[in-house]
Amino acid sequence: MRNHVLRALIAAVIGSGSLLAQNAVGASTSALARSSVAAAQAAVAAQSPDPSTEVMIRNRARVFRDRLTASGAKYWALTDYDLAGKTPDQVLQRLSPSAIKASDGVREMNIVVALRKPLTVFAKAGEPISLGTADVEGADVRSISVKSTISINGVNIVPK
Repeated sequence: MRNHVLRALIAAVIGSGSLLAQNAVGASTSALARSSVAAAQAAVAAQSPDPSTEVMIRNRARVFRDRLTASGAKYWALTDYDLAGKTPDQVLQRLSPSAIKASDGVREMNIVVALRKPLTVFAKAGEPISLGTADVEGADVRSISVKSTISINGVNIVPK
């Protein structure tokens, strides 16, 4: 009888230990979920984009490059790394995505420009400069949703 009580007590201790461990994992997971929800809510309150959305767009822009997804979405991103070592003319070309044509089938364009270093652009007098702008060519273009997020630390335009 004493043996059965001892076995029941050991089983109860082991069982409660595993329950405590499960609860600890559950508590840390819910704390993580709460912190990510709080970050997203803070971004909405400050009217700034959600950082996770920016990361998603940058990653998809890297993966798809200039190709369209099956749903008709196109992704484009520009960072300091993309401009490193470029000539002034290459920098001007890289500041915006290629133009959208009616035959491309684009339904949604997602753009992220995230430059931490100040940007210096060398341009000719009267030359237009587009930064993270989606240009649409053609009269047959239907409805395109464009979402742009541009965050830069300053732009200096120097005449050539």
